[in-house]
Order: sequence, then C-alpha cells, then structure tokens
Amino acid sequence: MEMLYPRIRFQKPILADISMIECNGKTINSSTSKVCVYDMSSTGISFSTTLDFPTMNEVPILLKVVLFSNCTFTGKIATKEMKDGKLYYRLSVKTCNLNFYKLVEEMNHTHRIKLPYVYKSDEVG
Repeated sequence: MEMLYPRIRFQKPILADISMIECNGKTINSSTSKVCVYDMSSTGISFSTTLDFPTMNEVPILLKVVLFSNCTFTGKIATKEMKDGKLYYRLSVKTCNLNFYKLVEEMNHTHRIKLPYVYKSDEVG
C-alpha cells in the first residue's frame, strides 16, 4: 500500500499510553496501557502490543493515544496483524490536539528531532 503522507519511522520504538474511550458507540472509561509506537504521520501511527483489540468489522471502538504527555489523539484500528507473538496495529487519526500536528510538522521538516524518550520493554502491555 502506497503512503500519501510523510511517515516518520523510529529507530527504537517510543512508548505511548493507550486507552479505549468508546465501544459500540457508547462512552467508556478504560485503564491505560503502554504500547510501542514504530512510526507516525499526520494520519496515524503504527504500534505493537500484546493487547488484542477488535477490528472495526468485529466491534467498533475508539482509542485515545497520548504521546510524550502532551500529544493526544483519538483513532480507529485500520489494520491488525499477528507477528512473533505480538499484535501490530495501524491506527487512523480521527481527532487530535494541536500538539500532535506540531510534532508531526517538526518531524517532517527536520532530519533529526529530539524526542523525550523512555523505553522499557517490560512496561508494554
């Protein structure tokens, strides 16, 4: 599949917090879990986790993702794939705050970006 938007791939995955905020059109308040983000663009992110989220065809859900404590967006699962005992997802952005777009804009216009980076594989759900 050809990407129409610039995509930033991280050499090391970055941690993000994810939670489910809607299921079957009803608002819910789930706990947050850590996921490993491998790449991002203005249209979404790719991440891995051991959590088994349903696809939109199974059960429509809306997820909230927080990157670096101030970049927030909501999105829906676009793709899901099992590899090496982990689930890999592509999440399409539905809504986001301005900090998310500022981060993507900065990454698209620089070859290097200083990211607040903390990674511990045992924290990932």
